[in-house]
Amino acid sequence: MIRSFAPTILIGIVWVFQPFGMIGNMICFIGSIVSLWGGIYFYHQRIQKQALIEEADQIKWILSQQRHDWMNHIQVLMGYQTLGKSDKITPYLMKLVETSMQERNISEIGYAPLAVYLMTLPHRFQNGNIQVVVSSGFQLPNQQDEQRLLRILEVLFSWLEKQGEDQANWSLIETKFEIDEQHLNLWITMKSVDHELLSWTFPPHEWEKLRNDMNKWNGDLQISNQDHGLQIQLQLR
Repeated sequence: MIRSFAPTILIGIVWVFQPFGMIGNMICFIGSIVSLWGGIYFYHQRIQKQALIEEADQIKWILSQQRHDWMNHIQVLMGYQTLGKSDKITPYLMKLVETSMQERNISEIGYAPLAVYLMTLPHRFQNGNIQVVVSSGFQLPNQQDEQRLLRILEVLFSWLEKQGEDQANWSLIETKFEIDEQHLNLWITMKSVDHELLSWTFPPHEWEKLRNDMNKWNGDLQISNQDHGLQIQLQLR
């Protein structure tokens, strides 16, 4: 940042000590305005360049994760074939087809940042596997609601990431979306390796923090299923 505004700083120093009176003040004033504008421009360009590099690194990492996942699927299928367990191949393939159908449903969401966030969430979340369930044709009424949902999801999963740091028994986090005429309902449940529902036993102050963060985006937070799940209701506009 200092590098971008070095000319402005230098002109400011010269301005203080320049011996040319009013003419010198005018020249330094014009020079400082031009250099300040140039500094802002080049600083903005540098920030954009850095953001593009970081985004490219993230995409590269996600693609690497996807390749790793598909290699695992191929190894499982080859293992079934080698062991003569052909009866397990079709159910496994059907499960992959179902996952692909969900990804297609997500990709059809109109607001691209929301669609990308949901499609890449399973690869970015570290504390457990995430399954996103979106019905075919899922669409919110307007982009404002889509932006609100994206912010709520970012807050929620950042909070869950923190809560899951000491949770070794998290295996699957299922995220479902349902929409009616006035509300979007988001349900999240956690399951263990044995596919048993896990209780949401987090400290009260953490719940309070999440509620406050949800309220910023008009999200009504509710605990459902005897503390076995989280429901967030979003009033549509």
